[in-house]
Amino acid sequence: MKESDERQLRRGKHLVLSVSANNLSIKALLDNGSEADLIDQSFTRKQHLPTFRLRKPIPLKLGDGTPYRNLTEAAMVDLQIGDHHEQKLFYIVPGLKYKLILGDNWLQDHNPQINWKERAVSFNAAECLERGCLHKGRPCTVYESGYIPPLTGSGLDIATISARAFFHLARKSDHHGFMLTPKDNEKYFCASTTNAVTTDDYDTFMKGKPTYSRAELLARVPAQFHSEIEVFIKSNADKLPPHRAEDHKIQLMEGTTAPFARL
Repeated sequence: MKESDERQLRRGKHLVLSVSANNLSIKALLDNGSEADLIDQSFTRKQHLPTFRLRKPIPLKLGDGTPYRNLTEAAMVDLQIGDHHEQKLFYIVPGLKYKLILGDNWLQDHNPQINWKERAVSFNAAECLERGCLHKGRPCTVYESGYIPPLTGSGLDIATISARAFFHLARKSDHHGFMLTPKDNEKYFCASTTNAVTTDDYDTFMKGKPTYSRAELLARVPAQFHSEIEVFIKSNADKLPPHRAEDHKIQLMEGTTAPFARL
């Protein structure tokens, strides 16, 4: 075997992320070969994490099928990976090299996009947006612990700006804003423009436009839309609908922030 071939064999390494578990910085291994999400027993005891006894022990086996031990406990962890946050149950196992192992179940639940060459994990799937585990609903990317991503030289200027600044930029004629949202658990996104139409824009557009009576609208609107002719009457659009018995009052909790997630 050539020396270059041996170097190629030795190149592979674990994909390890720096995460926050109950506000403590630790290392977590991404391992789709593990059927369970695991946490080190000594770490669990030392940090006094809340634990739960399993109703029925679960056998844990090694990669070759050899029985290792039974899983009898689980711990609740407040897990933060970049801007990705969740509360997660992990099975407790003694003697782990890494404090956490994020196994195949976790990978399926969040379906992250993994760039193995750049050692990057991107949380941008519909699963995360629907669960509400992304800060303000924004996709995020985290890199392997200790990895410095190379500069691409693509010329893109990417920056975080405030909502107010974005609103003003989107209104400029030479700027275009777009919003990507997941569509019903599918693996694709829907794009929509965010260039704002304001009340001033509407007033400018409607200025000088003629007002039609119901009879005139019936003569102009195709017959298949006559059942909905009310939506074409401008006077109806200039007033709020009446209060109805089905109105619901929304009780807001003081001192709290409403969660951001898809409805």
